[in-house]
Amino acid sequence: MKIGVNLFGLNKQLKEDFDSTILKLKEMGYSSAEPLVIFENKDVELSDCAEELIRKWNADGSMWMADTAAEKIRHIREMGVEVPGIHAGTFPVALSPAAEQIKQFALENNLSYCVFSPQTKTPDEAEKFCEELKEAVKVFEDAGIELLLHNHDAEIKRENGRNTLDYIMEQIPDIRLQLDVGWVKAAGENVTEMMRSYGERIAILHFKDMVESGQEENGGYNFTALGDGILPLEEILKESKTLHLMETGHIMDQDSSLGDMMEDLKKSADRLCAGIKREEC
Repeated sequence: MKIGVNLFGLNKQLKEDFDSTILKLKEMGYSSAEPLVIFENKDVELSDCAEELIRKWNADGSMWMADTAAEKIRHIREMGVEVPGIHAGTFPVALSPAAEQIKQFALENNLSYCVFSPQTKTPDEAEKFCEELKEAVKVFEDAGIELLLHNHDAEIKRENGRNTLDYIMEQIPDIRLQLDVGWVKAAGENVTEMMRSYGERIAILHFKDMVESGQEENGGYNFTALGDGILPLEEILKESKTLHLMETGHIMDQDSSLGDMMEDLKKSADRLCAGIKREEC
């Protein structure tokens, strides 16, 4: 079982020295990278285009527009790091208008999966999104690419005993999850119970750990290395061995760091591999 790293939290490092950052991640034991690629809906009239907003946010190191992402993916692969899939962001957040663009990008860049985050907080909000998602799953399936669903804490938090993720998974039995175990824990759920509940419908586990911050941002948490926060890492890794995950089924996804991001990622790689068994990484 290989381990991968999502590049979203590495904006500063990738802007300062792209090649060195990728090679350091490879040395740490991360065999694959998962970038965030932004697709813009050209049919919608917008006051700001996605590219302008990314520049405003100073996030162009880790949020890549589709027309420049292909070259970066090719370059990462030339350095010996795999890129089996991407997180697909859309602007505005709507899957249907961009589904064909994302599918074509995946085909042209030899991707096996694409991930989408619904960012819906209630089952009522998710109802319209489910119709889009059903259509998109078929578009990707026909092309031989798997569309995965990624959760944040909002989709996990329960209202009257139900949450958005349960609703979406019930409505679309053909979709699988990239389950973010850090957000599950932050939402107050039992991570291993949720892993058992979804079982074979989990394709990838996203890992992040957190410590309480006392601030409203990120739900009152700061991000930290695996094993230094609230995540029951040992239990999760033990349970993960019962799942039918993709080849790179364990992906680190740390959004930021109070200390040194690269040091955090090194600790996390070591602890992931120790839990999986080093020879399998």
